[in-house]
Amino acid sequence: MAFTYLKNRQHRIASISAVIHKYGMIYGYDTHGKVGDMLGLSRSGYHSKRKNPERWTIGELDSLMKFLHIPKQEMLDALYGAIGRP
Repeated sequence: MAFTYLKNRQHRIASISAVIHKYGMIYGYDTHGKVGDMLGLSRSGYHSKRKNPERWTIGELDSLMKFLHIPKQEMLDALYGAIGRP
């Protein structure tokens, strides 16, 4: 049971980070400083949240999605997995 939870958690962390990285690259915000500044975070604070996405607040994720034009469904799939989707 614990192994399954850890595996799912690691997958979720990788998925969220991948989505943020993907849209950061698409829109030219490939450095921690640019996106962190927009969110009011230090470079290290932004980097820390990228490495451990469970630290994001709802407000920060909402701002991040708007700033990087991340589709809601793509972020939801990263956060919760494509459970029950064909």
